[in-house]
Amino acid sequence: MILALLLACGGAEPTAQVHRPSDLEADPLIFAGITSATWDGADGFTAAWTPATSGAEILYELEISKEGVVLQGINTAFVELGISGLDDGEYDIRVIATSGDAMPQDGGRKLTIYVGENRLLFRSNEFFDDAADVWGEGDIVVATARHEASLLIYDVSDPEVPVQLARIEDMGFTKDVKIGDGMLFVQGECGCSDIPNGIEDYDRVGIRIFDFADPANPVLLSEISEDALSIHNLAYGDYTLFASDNVSDMMLVYDVTDPASPLRIDEWLPPRGIVHDQAYQDGLVYVAAWRGFAILDATDPSNLEEIVWHEGLQAAHNIWPSEDGSLVYVTHETQAGAMDIWDVSDPTDITLVSTYDPYEWTSVHNVHVRGNIAYLTYYRAGLELLDVSDPRLPRRIGWFDTWGFEDHPTDPDHEHLTGLYNGNWGAWPYGDHVAATDTTHGLFIFDYAPTTVLAD
Repeated sequence: MILALLLACGGAEPTAQVHRPSDLEADPLIFAGITSATWDGADGFTAAWTPATSGAEILYELEISKEGVVLQGINTAFVELGISGLDDGEYDIRVIATSGDAMPQDGGRKLTIYVGENRLLFRSNEFFDDAADVWGEGDIVVATARHEASLLIYDVSDPEVPVQLARIEDMGFTKDVKIGDGMLFVQGECGCSDIPNGIEDYDRVGIRIFDFADPANPVLLSEISEDALSIHNLAYGDYTLFASDNVSDMMLVYDVTDPASPLRIDEWLPPRGIVHDQAYQDGLVYVAAWRGFAILDATDPSNLEEIVWHEGLQAAHNIWPSEDGSLVYVTHETQAGAMDIWDVSDPTDITLVSTYDPYEWTSVHNVHVRGNIAYLTYYRAGLELLDVSDPRLPRRIGWFDTWGFEDHPTDPDHEHLTGLYNGNWGAWPYGDHVAATDTTHGLFIFDYAPTTVLAD
């Protein structure tokens, strides 16, 4: 049942304010349409719009639809209306203004608001086996397949029907990919650096660089093989590529201003541990080094300078900074592995803000942060979204069990592996849609449903 609540006038609380349209002398009817919709945190939403202008009395109809079916039209003279009693789901809403003999107007606007606690909305799955990491740019998403030695490139402008643009094969053992400035970077590693002579099973190309101007037809520009034998993860920014090397345990730095002739310009070895992953933001490199984490000044990438080295950690797997750089999010890849949030605003006084540790039977893998939302790839627990607007109290606001997603019985070779490192591997939340990969089920496309939707 849908209940419409006319919000009472007056009072100091903003949510209690309502406004009647001004009695302006204007003709014909002028109306911009609905301007905002906000989930109420329970089973409804509040819709608002700017008053229309007309020389006659103005009435509004709030039209609510779900899955293309109009559920109800509610007539009102107010310009803000609360609706409750809704089931979880996505609702399309628009407001139609009428006045005298003028043609009814909706301003050409329709907003979609999601009602429900889980703000992560499944759109589609593209099955392929042995998926690893994923990255993207705009509506283009690139996923890796480890033992398949492949890159799979998709257009996800229609998130419910992704289109595969290309598949590049025969690249050794591929796990990580990055994109930037018209270039595509993919690492290669043997996947067996702890096995004597295991490197010989690998094609010895640590990094491949492609021209990515046409995502449907990437062109190989160069390969790095002599001094980067087994690269685990990559980071990119400002024509500089940062790579964690399994052989030397260092982070290697390359100038890729000329991607056809990349030049190694520096390296960094942690005081303890090994470089496992890194992220680049605003001239700084954030490094997860297994026994600790570091922040390096990369203003001059040929001369990295250490700002922070914080040790005493276990299995520090990946790291990501907040957008303002005052916090870092560090994941620990181990049984019951957790995510820590550290305050690094004062490099001389690093403090632990909070820990998110809900599972004993699986491990977190990676974390990425966009605004006040942290996206955690949690292996067999799937993808989780945390509201970190208060980093002291991370709050789960979205989730999807990629590992428990329905199997694909039509594929006789499909295996649903149950090891610690199986399930949701990677996530890329920086496009119009959220992309994620699962080792068992391939690529997933989601949308994040914000609690407030604006017409702008």
